[in-house]
Amino acid sequence: MQKTKRITALILLVGMLAAFTACSQIDGAVDWFQSIREQILSLMPQSVDWDTLPSEPVPNSAESINKDVQVPPSRHYYARLTARQQHAYIALLRQMPDFPKRIEIPPMNGDSLAAVVEAYSYDNPAQFNLGESYTLITQGAKSYFQPEYRFDKENYAISQQKMQREIEKAVKTMPANGSDYEKELTVHNFLVNRIVYQNHALAYEATAYGALVLGKAACEGYSRAAKLLLEALGVETVLTTGNATNNAGKTEAHMWNTVKVDGAWYQLDVTWDDPGETNNDGWRYDYFNVTDKEISGTHKLNGFIPCTSTKANYFRKEGLYFENYNAAAKSAISAALGRNVKIGVYQLDLRFAGSAVLAEAQEKLTNSNNGEIYRMLKTASINAKEPIVTNEIRYYVNEELNTIRFLVGLA
Repeated sequence: MQKTKRITALILLVGMLAAFTACSQIDGAVDWFQSIREQILSLMPQSVDWDTLPSEPVPNSAESINKDVQVPPSRHYYARLTARQQHAYIALLRQMPDFPKRIEIPPMNGDSLAAVVEAYSYDNPAQFNLGESYTLITQGAKSYFQPEYRFDKENYAISQQKMQREIEKAVKTMPANGSDYEKELTVHNFLVNRIVYQNHALAYEATAYGALVLGKAACEGYSRAAKLLLEALGVETVLTTGNATNNAGKTEAHMWNTVKVDGAWYQLDVTWDDPGETNNDGWRYDYFNVTDKEISGTHKLNGFIPCTSTKANYFRKEGLYFENYNAAAKSAISAALGRNVKIGVYQLDLRFAGSAVLAEAQEKLTNSNNGEIYRMLKTASINAKEPIVTNEIRYYVNEELNTIRFLVGLA
């Protein structure tokens, strides 16, 4: 009834305007006409100026997981969008959880929409119901985003609840009041220990749900889970993509994280620090807080945040980075090996300043049974009172990053 009254009022006002157009010479008629025109416009639906930046704040994609840390998700991809794209991004963020058949968005071409979808997906890993494809529909002056969904609405709600519980449990075990570095190290170790790498083109493998609930994920799952956990602890994180070339020489699309630690940005590849499904050798730290230059030997970045600091690199932070292989280095390596064995960590990761220093250290440490690592093992076994193998050791070398990893066996 109210709607009918409003339409009737509009028709009457339009009729009055037409009448006054014919007698606009009457004194005061022009002013009256302007007044009526403004009233009509105020009753009509107002169109959105798609090319003006949204004035509303970007809504949260999920409630804060850690109530003590009120840090919204990083919106780095959103910030790079045009005004028109930002309106579309907000529409997706608000409406996707309700599983609409389509969402009205500002008119745009396919490339612009692709940037919106990427930004929405990368900024908000807590929302993972978007499938692998979508359609851009244009009807007259209007455009619509028509998504394909990965789950149905009921199963998605259940899956989100499961993931939320896993995140809450994980965060409770992590140093909420620690430094950014300590939080990041805990998240890194938690994920590498929890997830089995799997890439069979299954939908869940690219989600944080796959990583945190099912324990199986490809690089996207690792990275999205890392973003959720780190930001739950108050550490700013961005998903970064590019191409990566593995040891077999195969180059493929890849995702990892760029993390802000004590004000500086670093590259973190949790996936590449996982030794893999068939290798029960613990986790590595080769790709824990490296620079763009350091990671560029294997990773070609599409990222937009420069990473140049080395201060929070794992090896430098833990005193396991060596400019030279000398007496001081040998003493530090022996002490670190002893500490690890004493607490039941049967591995040691080291990094050297360059290929020449790495080659020298590798030769002197592992040279037959006379290698210096064996004397260190004997000392560690005696001091820790642990029955470890002292006459042989396994090791892996990463020549791209000048690291060497020793794995200690139990006697």
